[in-house]
Amino acid sequence: MRKKTKFWISFFIILAFAIAVFFTGWVQLRVPAGKHAVMISKTNGIDKQTIEPGKFAWRWQAILPTNINFRRFNLKPYEYETEIESQLPSAQIYATMIEGSPDFTFDLYIKTEISMKSDFLGDFVEKTDAKTDAELEEYLEKQSSQIAKDVSRYLAKEAIRTLNTECYYMETEDLKKAIHADDKYKWIDIARIEIEADHLPDFEMYNLAKKSYAEFQLQVKKAVIQLSKEESFFTAEDYIQLERFSRWGRILNEYPILIEYFKYTSKDAPEFLKNENGKF
Repeated sequence: MRKKTKFWISFFIILAFAIAVFFTGWVQLRVPAGKHAVMISKTNGIDKQTIEPGKFAWRWQAILPTNINFRRFNLKPYEYETEIESQLPSAQIYATMIEGSPDFTFDLYIKTEISMKSDFLGDFVEKTDAKTDAELEEYLEKQSSQIAKDVSRYLAKEAIRTLNTECYYMETEDLKKAIHADDKYKWIDIARIEIEADHLPDFEMYNLAKKSYAEFQLQVKKAVIQLSKEESFFTAEDYIQLERFSRWGRILNEYPILIEYFKYTSKDAPEFLKNENGKF
Protein backbone atom coordinates (compact mmCIF):
# COMPACT_ATOMS: atom_id res chain seq x y z
CA MET A 1 0.00 0.00 0.00
CA ARG A 2 2.83 2.36 0.89
CA LYS A 3 4.58 1.63 -2.39
CA LYS A 4 1.45 2.52 -4.34
CA THR A 5 1.04 5.68 -2.30
CA LYS A 6 4.67 6.70 -2.95
CA PHE A 7 4.23 5.90 -6.62
CA TRP A 8 1.18 8.10 -6.97
CA ILE A 9 2.79 10.88 -4.97
CA SER A 10 5.86 10.77 -7.22
CA PHE A 11 3.67 10.59 -10.29
CA PHE A 12 1.67 13.67 -9.33
CA ILE A 13 4.83 15.58 -8.43
CA ILE A 14 6.36 14.79 -11.80
CA LEU A 15 3.08 15.58 -13.54
CA ALA A 16 2.79 18.89 -11.69
CA PHE A 17 6.37 19.72 -12.60
CA ALA A 18 5.74 18.82 -16.27
CA ILE A 19 2.61 20.95 -16.32
CA ALA A 20 4.49 23.83 -14.74
CA VAL A 21 7.29 23.51 -17.31
CA PHE A 22 4.76 23.31 -20.12
CA PHE A 23 2.89 26.44 -19.05
CA THR A 24 6.12 28.28 -18.31
CA GLY A 25 7.36 27.63 -21.83
CA TRP A 26 4.00 28.37 -23.44
CA VAL A 27 5.01 31.89 -24.41
CA GLN A 28 1.86 32.64 -26.35
CA LEU A 29 0.09 33.15 -23.02
CA ARG A 30 2.35 36.13 -22.33
CA VAL A 31 1.31 38.00 -25.48
CA PRO A 32 -1.93 40.03 -25.36
CA ALA A 33 -4.68 39.19 -27.83
CA GLY A 34 -4.22 40.85 -31.20
CA LYS A 35 -0.52 41.47 -30.65
CA HIS A 36 2.48 39.89 -32.33
CA ALA A 37 5.68 39.46 -30.36
CA VAL A 38 9.37 38.84 -30.79
CA MET A 39 11.07 36.99 -27.97
CA ILE A 40 14.58 37.95 -26.94
CA SER A 41 16.51 35.68 -24.61
CA LYS A 42 19.86 36.03 -22.86
CA THR A 43 20.83 32.57 -24.07
CA ASN A 44 19.90 32.84 -27.77
CA GLY A 45 19.28 36.50 -28.56
CA ILE A 46 16.44 37.42 -30.94
CA ASP A 47 14.06 34.60 -31.89
CA LYS A 48 13.23 35.17 -35.58
CA GLN A 49 10.05 33.07 -35.31
CA THR A 50 7.27 35.55 -34.56
CA ILE A 51 4.81 34.70 -31.80
CA GLU A 52 1.40 35.20 -33.44
CA PRO A 53 -2.03 35.49 -31.81
CA GLY A 54 -4.06 32.28 -31.94
CA LYS A 55 -1.03 30.10 -32.77
CA PHE A 56 0.54 27.80 -30.21
CA ALA A 57 4.12 28.78 -29.36
CA TRP A 58 6.40 27.05 -26.85
CA ARG A 59 10.02 28.02 -26.14
CA TRP A 60 12.39 26.19 -23.81
CA GLN A 61 14.26 29.45 -23.15
CA ALA A 62 11.22 30.66 -21.20
CA ILE A 63 11.80 28.00 -18.56
CA LEU A 64 14.91 29.75 -17.28
CA PRO A 65 14.06 32.54 -14.83
CA THR A 66 14.66 36.13 -16.09
CA ASN A 67 16.00 34.75 -19.34
CA ILE A 68 13.50 36.26 -21.78
CA ASN A 69 11.65 39.44 -22.61
CA PHE A 70 9.20 40.33 -25.37
CA ARG A 71 8.79 43.11 -27.93
CA ARG A 72 5.05 43.33 -28.64
CA PHE A 73 3.62 45.02 -31.73
CA ASN A 74 0.27 45.62 -33.36
CA LEU A 75 0.70 44.65 -37.00
CA LYS A 76 -2.37 46.54 -38.18
CA PRO A 77 -2.34 48.31 -41.57
CA TYR A 78 -1.28 51.95 -41.54
CA GLU A 79 -2.44 54.53 -44.07
CA TYR A 80 -0.15 57.27 -45.36
CA GLU A 81 -0.32 60.03 -47.95
CA THR A 82 2.82 61.36 -49.64
CA GLU A 83 2.91 64.46 -51.82
CA ILE A 84 5.44 64.31 -54.65
CA GLU A 85 6.35 67.67 -56.16
CA SER A 86 9.05 67.21 -58.76
CA GLN A 87 9.92 67.59 -62.42
CA LEU A 88 10.84 65.34 -65.33
CA PRO A 89 14.54 64.52 -65.85
CA SER A 90 16.57 67.52 -67.12
CA ALA A 91 13.30 69.46 -67.39
CA GLN A 92 14.87 72.91 -66.97
CA ILE A 93 17.41 72.25 -69.74
CA TYR A 94 14.91 70.78 -72.18
CA ALA A 95 12.38 73.56 -71.55
CA THR A 96 14.79 76.11 -73.01
CA MET A 97 14.59 74.35 -76.38
CA ILE A 98 10.89 75.18 -76.75
CA GLU A 99 9.47 78.67 -77.16
CA GLY A 100 7.84 79.85 -73.97
CA SER A 101 9.81 77.44 -71.76
CA PRO A 102 6.96 74.97 -70.99
CA ASP A 103 6.36 73.62 -67.49
CA PHE A 104 7.58 70.04 -67.05
CA THR A 105 6.82 69.76 -63.33
CA PHE A 106 4.24 67.45 -61.74
CA ASP A 107 2.37 67.26 -58.45
CA LEU A 108 1.04 63.92 -57.14
CA TYR A 109 -0.65 62.63 -54.00
CA ILE A 110 0.12 58.96 -53.46
CA LYS A 111 -1.83 57.11 -50.77
CA THR A 112 -0.67 53.76 -49.41
CA GLU A 113 -2.01 51.20 -46.97
CA ILE A 114 0.80 49.01 -45.68
CA SER A 115 1.69 46.75 -42.76
CA MET A 116 4.63 44.74 -41.53
CA LYS A 117 4.52 41.06 -42.48
CA SER A 118 4.59 38.93 -39.35
CA ASP A 119 7.29 36.60 -40.74
CA PHE A 120 9.73 39.52 -40.91
CA LEU A 121 9.01 41.06 -37.50
CA GLY A 122 12.10 39.44 -35.96
CA ASP A 123 14.31 40.80 -38.73
CA PHE A 124 12.77 44.24 -38.24
CA VAL A 125 13.54 44.21 -34.51
CA GLU A 126 17.08 43.01 -35.15
CA LYS A 127 17.69 45.73 -37.74
CA THR A 128 16.10 48.68 -35.94
CA ASP A 129 16.03 47.63 -32.26
CA ALA A 130 12.42 48.86 -32.21
CA LYS A 131 10.47 48.38 -29.01
CA THR A 132 7.12 50.10 -29.53
CA ASP A 133 4.29 50.48 -32.01
CA ALA A 134 5.26 54.14 -32.46
CA GLU A 135 8.68 53.08 -33.76
CA LEU A 136 7.07 50.58 -36.11
CA GLU A 137 4.67 53.22 -37.41
CA GLU A 138 7.52 55.68 -37.99
CA TYR A 139 9.45 53.03 -39.89
CA LEU A 140 6.47 52.19 -42.09
CA GLU A 141 5.92 55.88 -42.80
CA LYS A 142 9.46 56.10 -44.22
CA GLN A 143 8.86 52.98 -46.29
CA SER A 144 5.60 54.45 -47.58
CA SER A 145 7.46 57.59 -48.67
CA GLN A 146 10.01 55.50 -50.54
CA ILE A 147 7.27 53.46 -52.21
CA ALA A 148 5.63 56.70 -53.34
CA LYS A 149 8.91 57.91 -54.86
CA ASP A 150 9.40 54.62 -56.70
CA VAL A 151 5.85 54.78 -58.06
CA SER A 152 6.31 58.41 -59.13
CA ARG A 153 9.54 57.63 -61.02
CA TYR A 154 7.96 54.66 -62.76
CA LEU A 155 4.86 56.62 -63.81
CA ALA A 156 6.94 59.48 -65.25
CA LYS A 157 9.12 57.05 -67.18
CA GLU A 158 6.10 55.16 -68.51
CA ALA A 159 4.24 58.32 -69.51
CA ILE A 160 7.30 59.58 -71.41
CA ARG A 161 7.54 56.25 -73.21
CA THR A 162 3.86 55.96 -74.15
CA LEU A 163 3.03 59.70 -74.45
CA ASN A 164 -0.17 59.32 -72.42
CA THR A 165 -1.23 59.36 -68.78
CA GLU A 166 -3.15 56.09 -68.59
CA CYS A 167 -0.48 54.66 -66.31
CA TYR A 168 -1.58 57.08 -63.57
CA TYR A 169 -4.75 55.01 -63.21
CA MET A 170 -3.05 51.62 -62.76
CA GLU A 171 -4.32 49.14 -60.16
CA THR A 172 -2.40 48.38 -56.99
CA GLU A 173 -1.20 44.94 -58.08
CA ASP A 174 0.08 46.30 -61.39
CA LEU A 175 1.93 49.09 -59.63
CA LYS A 176 3.47 46.61 -57.19
CA LYS A 177 4.79 44.56 -60.10
CA ALA A 178 6.05 47.69 -61.86
CA ILE A 179 8.20 48.76 -58.90
CA HIS A 180 9.22 45.15 -58.04
CA ALA A 181 7.67 45.45 -54.59
CA ASP A 182 7.83 41.70 -53.89
CA ASP A 183 11.62 41.92 -53.99
CA LYS A 184 12.35 45.47 -52.83
CA TYR A 185 9.70 45.54 -50.08
CA LYS A 186 9.30 41.85 -49.37
CA TRP A 187 8.87 42.47 -45.62
CA ILE A 188 5.91 44.80 -46.15
CA ASP A 189 2.36 43.94 -47.14
CA ILE A 190 1.17 46.64 -49.57
CA ALA A 191 -2.62 46.46 -49.52
CA ARG A 192 -3.37 49.61 -51.53
CA ILE A 193 -1.71 52.27 -53.68
CA GLU A 194 -3.85 55.15 -54.91
CA ILE A 195 -2.69 58.04 -57.09
CA GLU A 196 -4.21 61.49 -57.33
CA ALA A 197 -2.61 63.62 -60.03
CA ASP A 198 -3.01 67.30 -59.16
CA HIS A 199 -0.81 68.47 -62.04
CA LEU A 200 0.89 66.64 -64.92
CA PRO A 201 3.22 67.96 -67.64
CA ASP A 202 2.79 67.70 -71.41
CA PHE A 203 4.76 64.53 -72.08
CA GLU A 204 4.59 64.91 -75.87
CA MET A 205 6.07 68.41 -75.61
CA TYR A 206 8.73 67.05 -73.25
CA ASN A 207 9.80 64.39 -75.76
CA LEU A 208 9.96 67.03 -78.50
CA ALA A 209 12.15 69.25 -76.32
CA LYS A 210 14.35 66.28 -75.42
CA LYS A 211 14.81 65.42 -79.11
CA SER A 212 15.60 69.05 -79.97
CA TYR A 213 18.19 69.19 -77.22
CA ALA A 214 19.82 65.98 -78.45
CA GLU A 215 20.05 67.43 -81.96
CA PHE A 216 21.48 70.67 -80.58
CA GLN A 217 24.12 68.76 -78.64
CA LEU A 218 25.04 66.80 -81.76
CA GLN A 219 25.62 70.01 -83.70
CA VAL A 220 27.67 71.45 -80.83
CA LYS A 221 29.79 68.30 -80.79
CA LYS A 222 30.46 68.53 -84.52
CA ALA A 223 31.44 72.20 -84.16
CA VAL A 224 33.78 71.43 -81.26
CA ILE A 225 35.46 68.62 -83.22
CA GLN A 226 35.99 70.89 -86.21
CA LEU A 227 37.34 73.67 -84.01
CA SER A 228 39.66 71.21 -82.27
CA LYS A 229 41.07 70.12 -85.64
CA GLU A 230 41.73 73.72 -86.62
CA GLU A 231 43.21 74.62 -83.27
CA SER A 232 45.44 71.54 -83.33
CA PHE A 233 46.82 72.66 -86.72
CA PHE A 234 47.71 76.12 -85.42
CA THR A 235 49.09 74.68 -82.24
CA ALA A 236 51.41 72.40 -84.21
CA GLU A 237 52.66 75.32 -86.31
CA ASP A 238 53.24 77.37 -83.18
CA TYR A 239 55.11 74.51 -81.56
CA ILE A 240 57.43 74.11 -84.57
CA GLN A 241 58.13 77.85 -84.63
CA LEU A 242 58.83 77.82 -80.88
CA GLU A 243 61.26 74.94 -81.35
CA ARG A 244 63.07 76.88 -84.06
CA PHE A 245 63.54 79.92 -81.83
CA SER A 246 64.57 77.71 -78.93
CA ARG A 247 67.30 76.03 -80.94
CA TRP A 248 68.41 79.37 -82.36
CA GLY A 249 68.70 80.73 -78.83
CA ARG A 250 70.80 77.79 -77.67
CA ILE A 251 73.19 78.18 -80.66
CA LEU A 252 73.63 81.91 -80.09
CA ASN A 253 74.19 81.32 -76.40
CA GLU A 254 76.87 78.74 -77.17
CA TYR A 255 78.49 80.72 -79.99
CA PRO A 256 77.97 84.43 -79.24
CA ILE A 257 80.42 85.31 -81.98
CA LEU A 258 77.66 84.51 -84.46
CA ILE A 259 75.78 87.57 -83.28
CA GLU A 260 78.56 89.75 -84.62
CA TYR A 261 78.60 87.72 -87.80
CA PHE A 262 74.88 88.29 -88.42
CA LYS A 263 75.47 92.00 -88.22
CA TYR A 264 77.59 91.81 -91.37
CA THR A 265 75.57 89.29 -93.38
CA SER A 266 72.64 90.12 -95.57
CA LYS A 267 70.97 86.79 -94.93
CA ASP A 268 68.03 86.50 -92.60
CA ALA A 269 69.14 84.81 -89.40
CA PRO A 270 66.48 82.11 -89.20
CA GLU A 271 66.82 81.27 -92.89
CA PHE A 272 70.54 81.13 -92.51
CA LEU A 273 70.28 78.62 -89.70
CA LYS A 274 67.78 76.32 -91.47
CA ASN A 275 68.92 73.29 -93.42
CA GLU A 276 67.36 72.25 -96.67
CA ASN A 277 64.51 70.42 -94.90
CA GLY A 278 63.48 73.51 -93.00
CA LYS A 279 65.10 72.35 -89.74
CA PHE A 280 67.93 73.77 -87.71
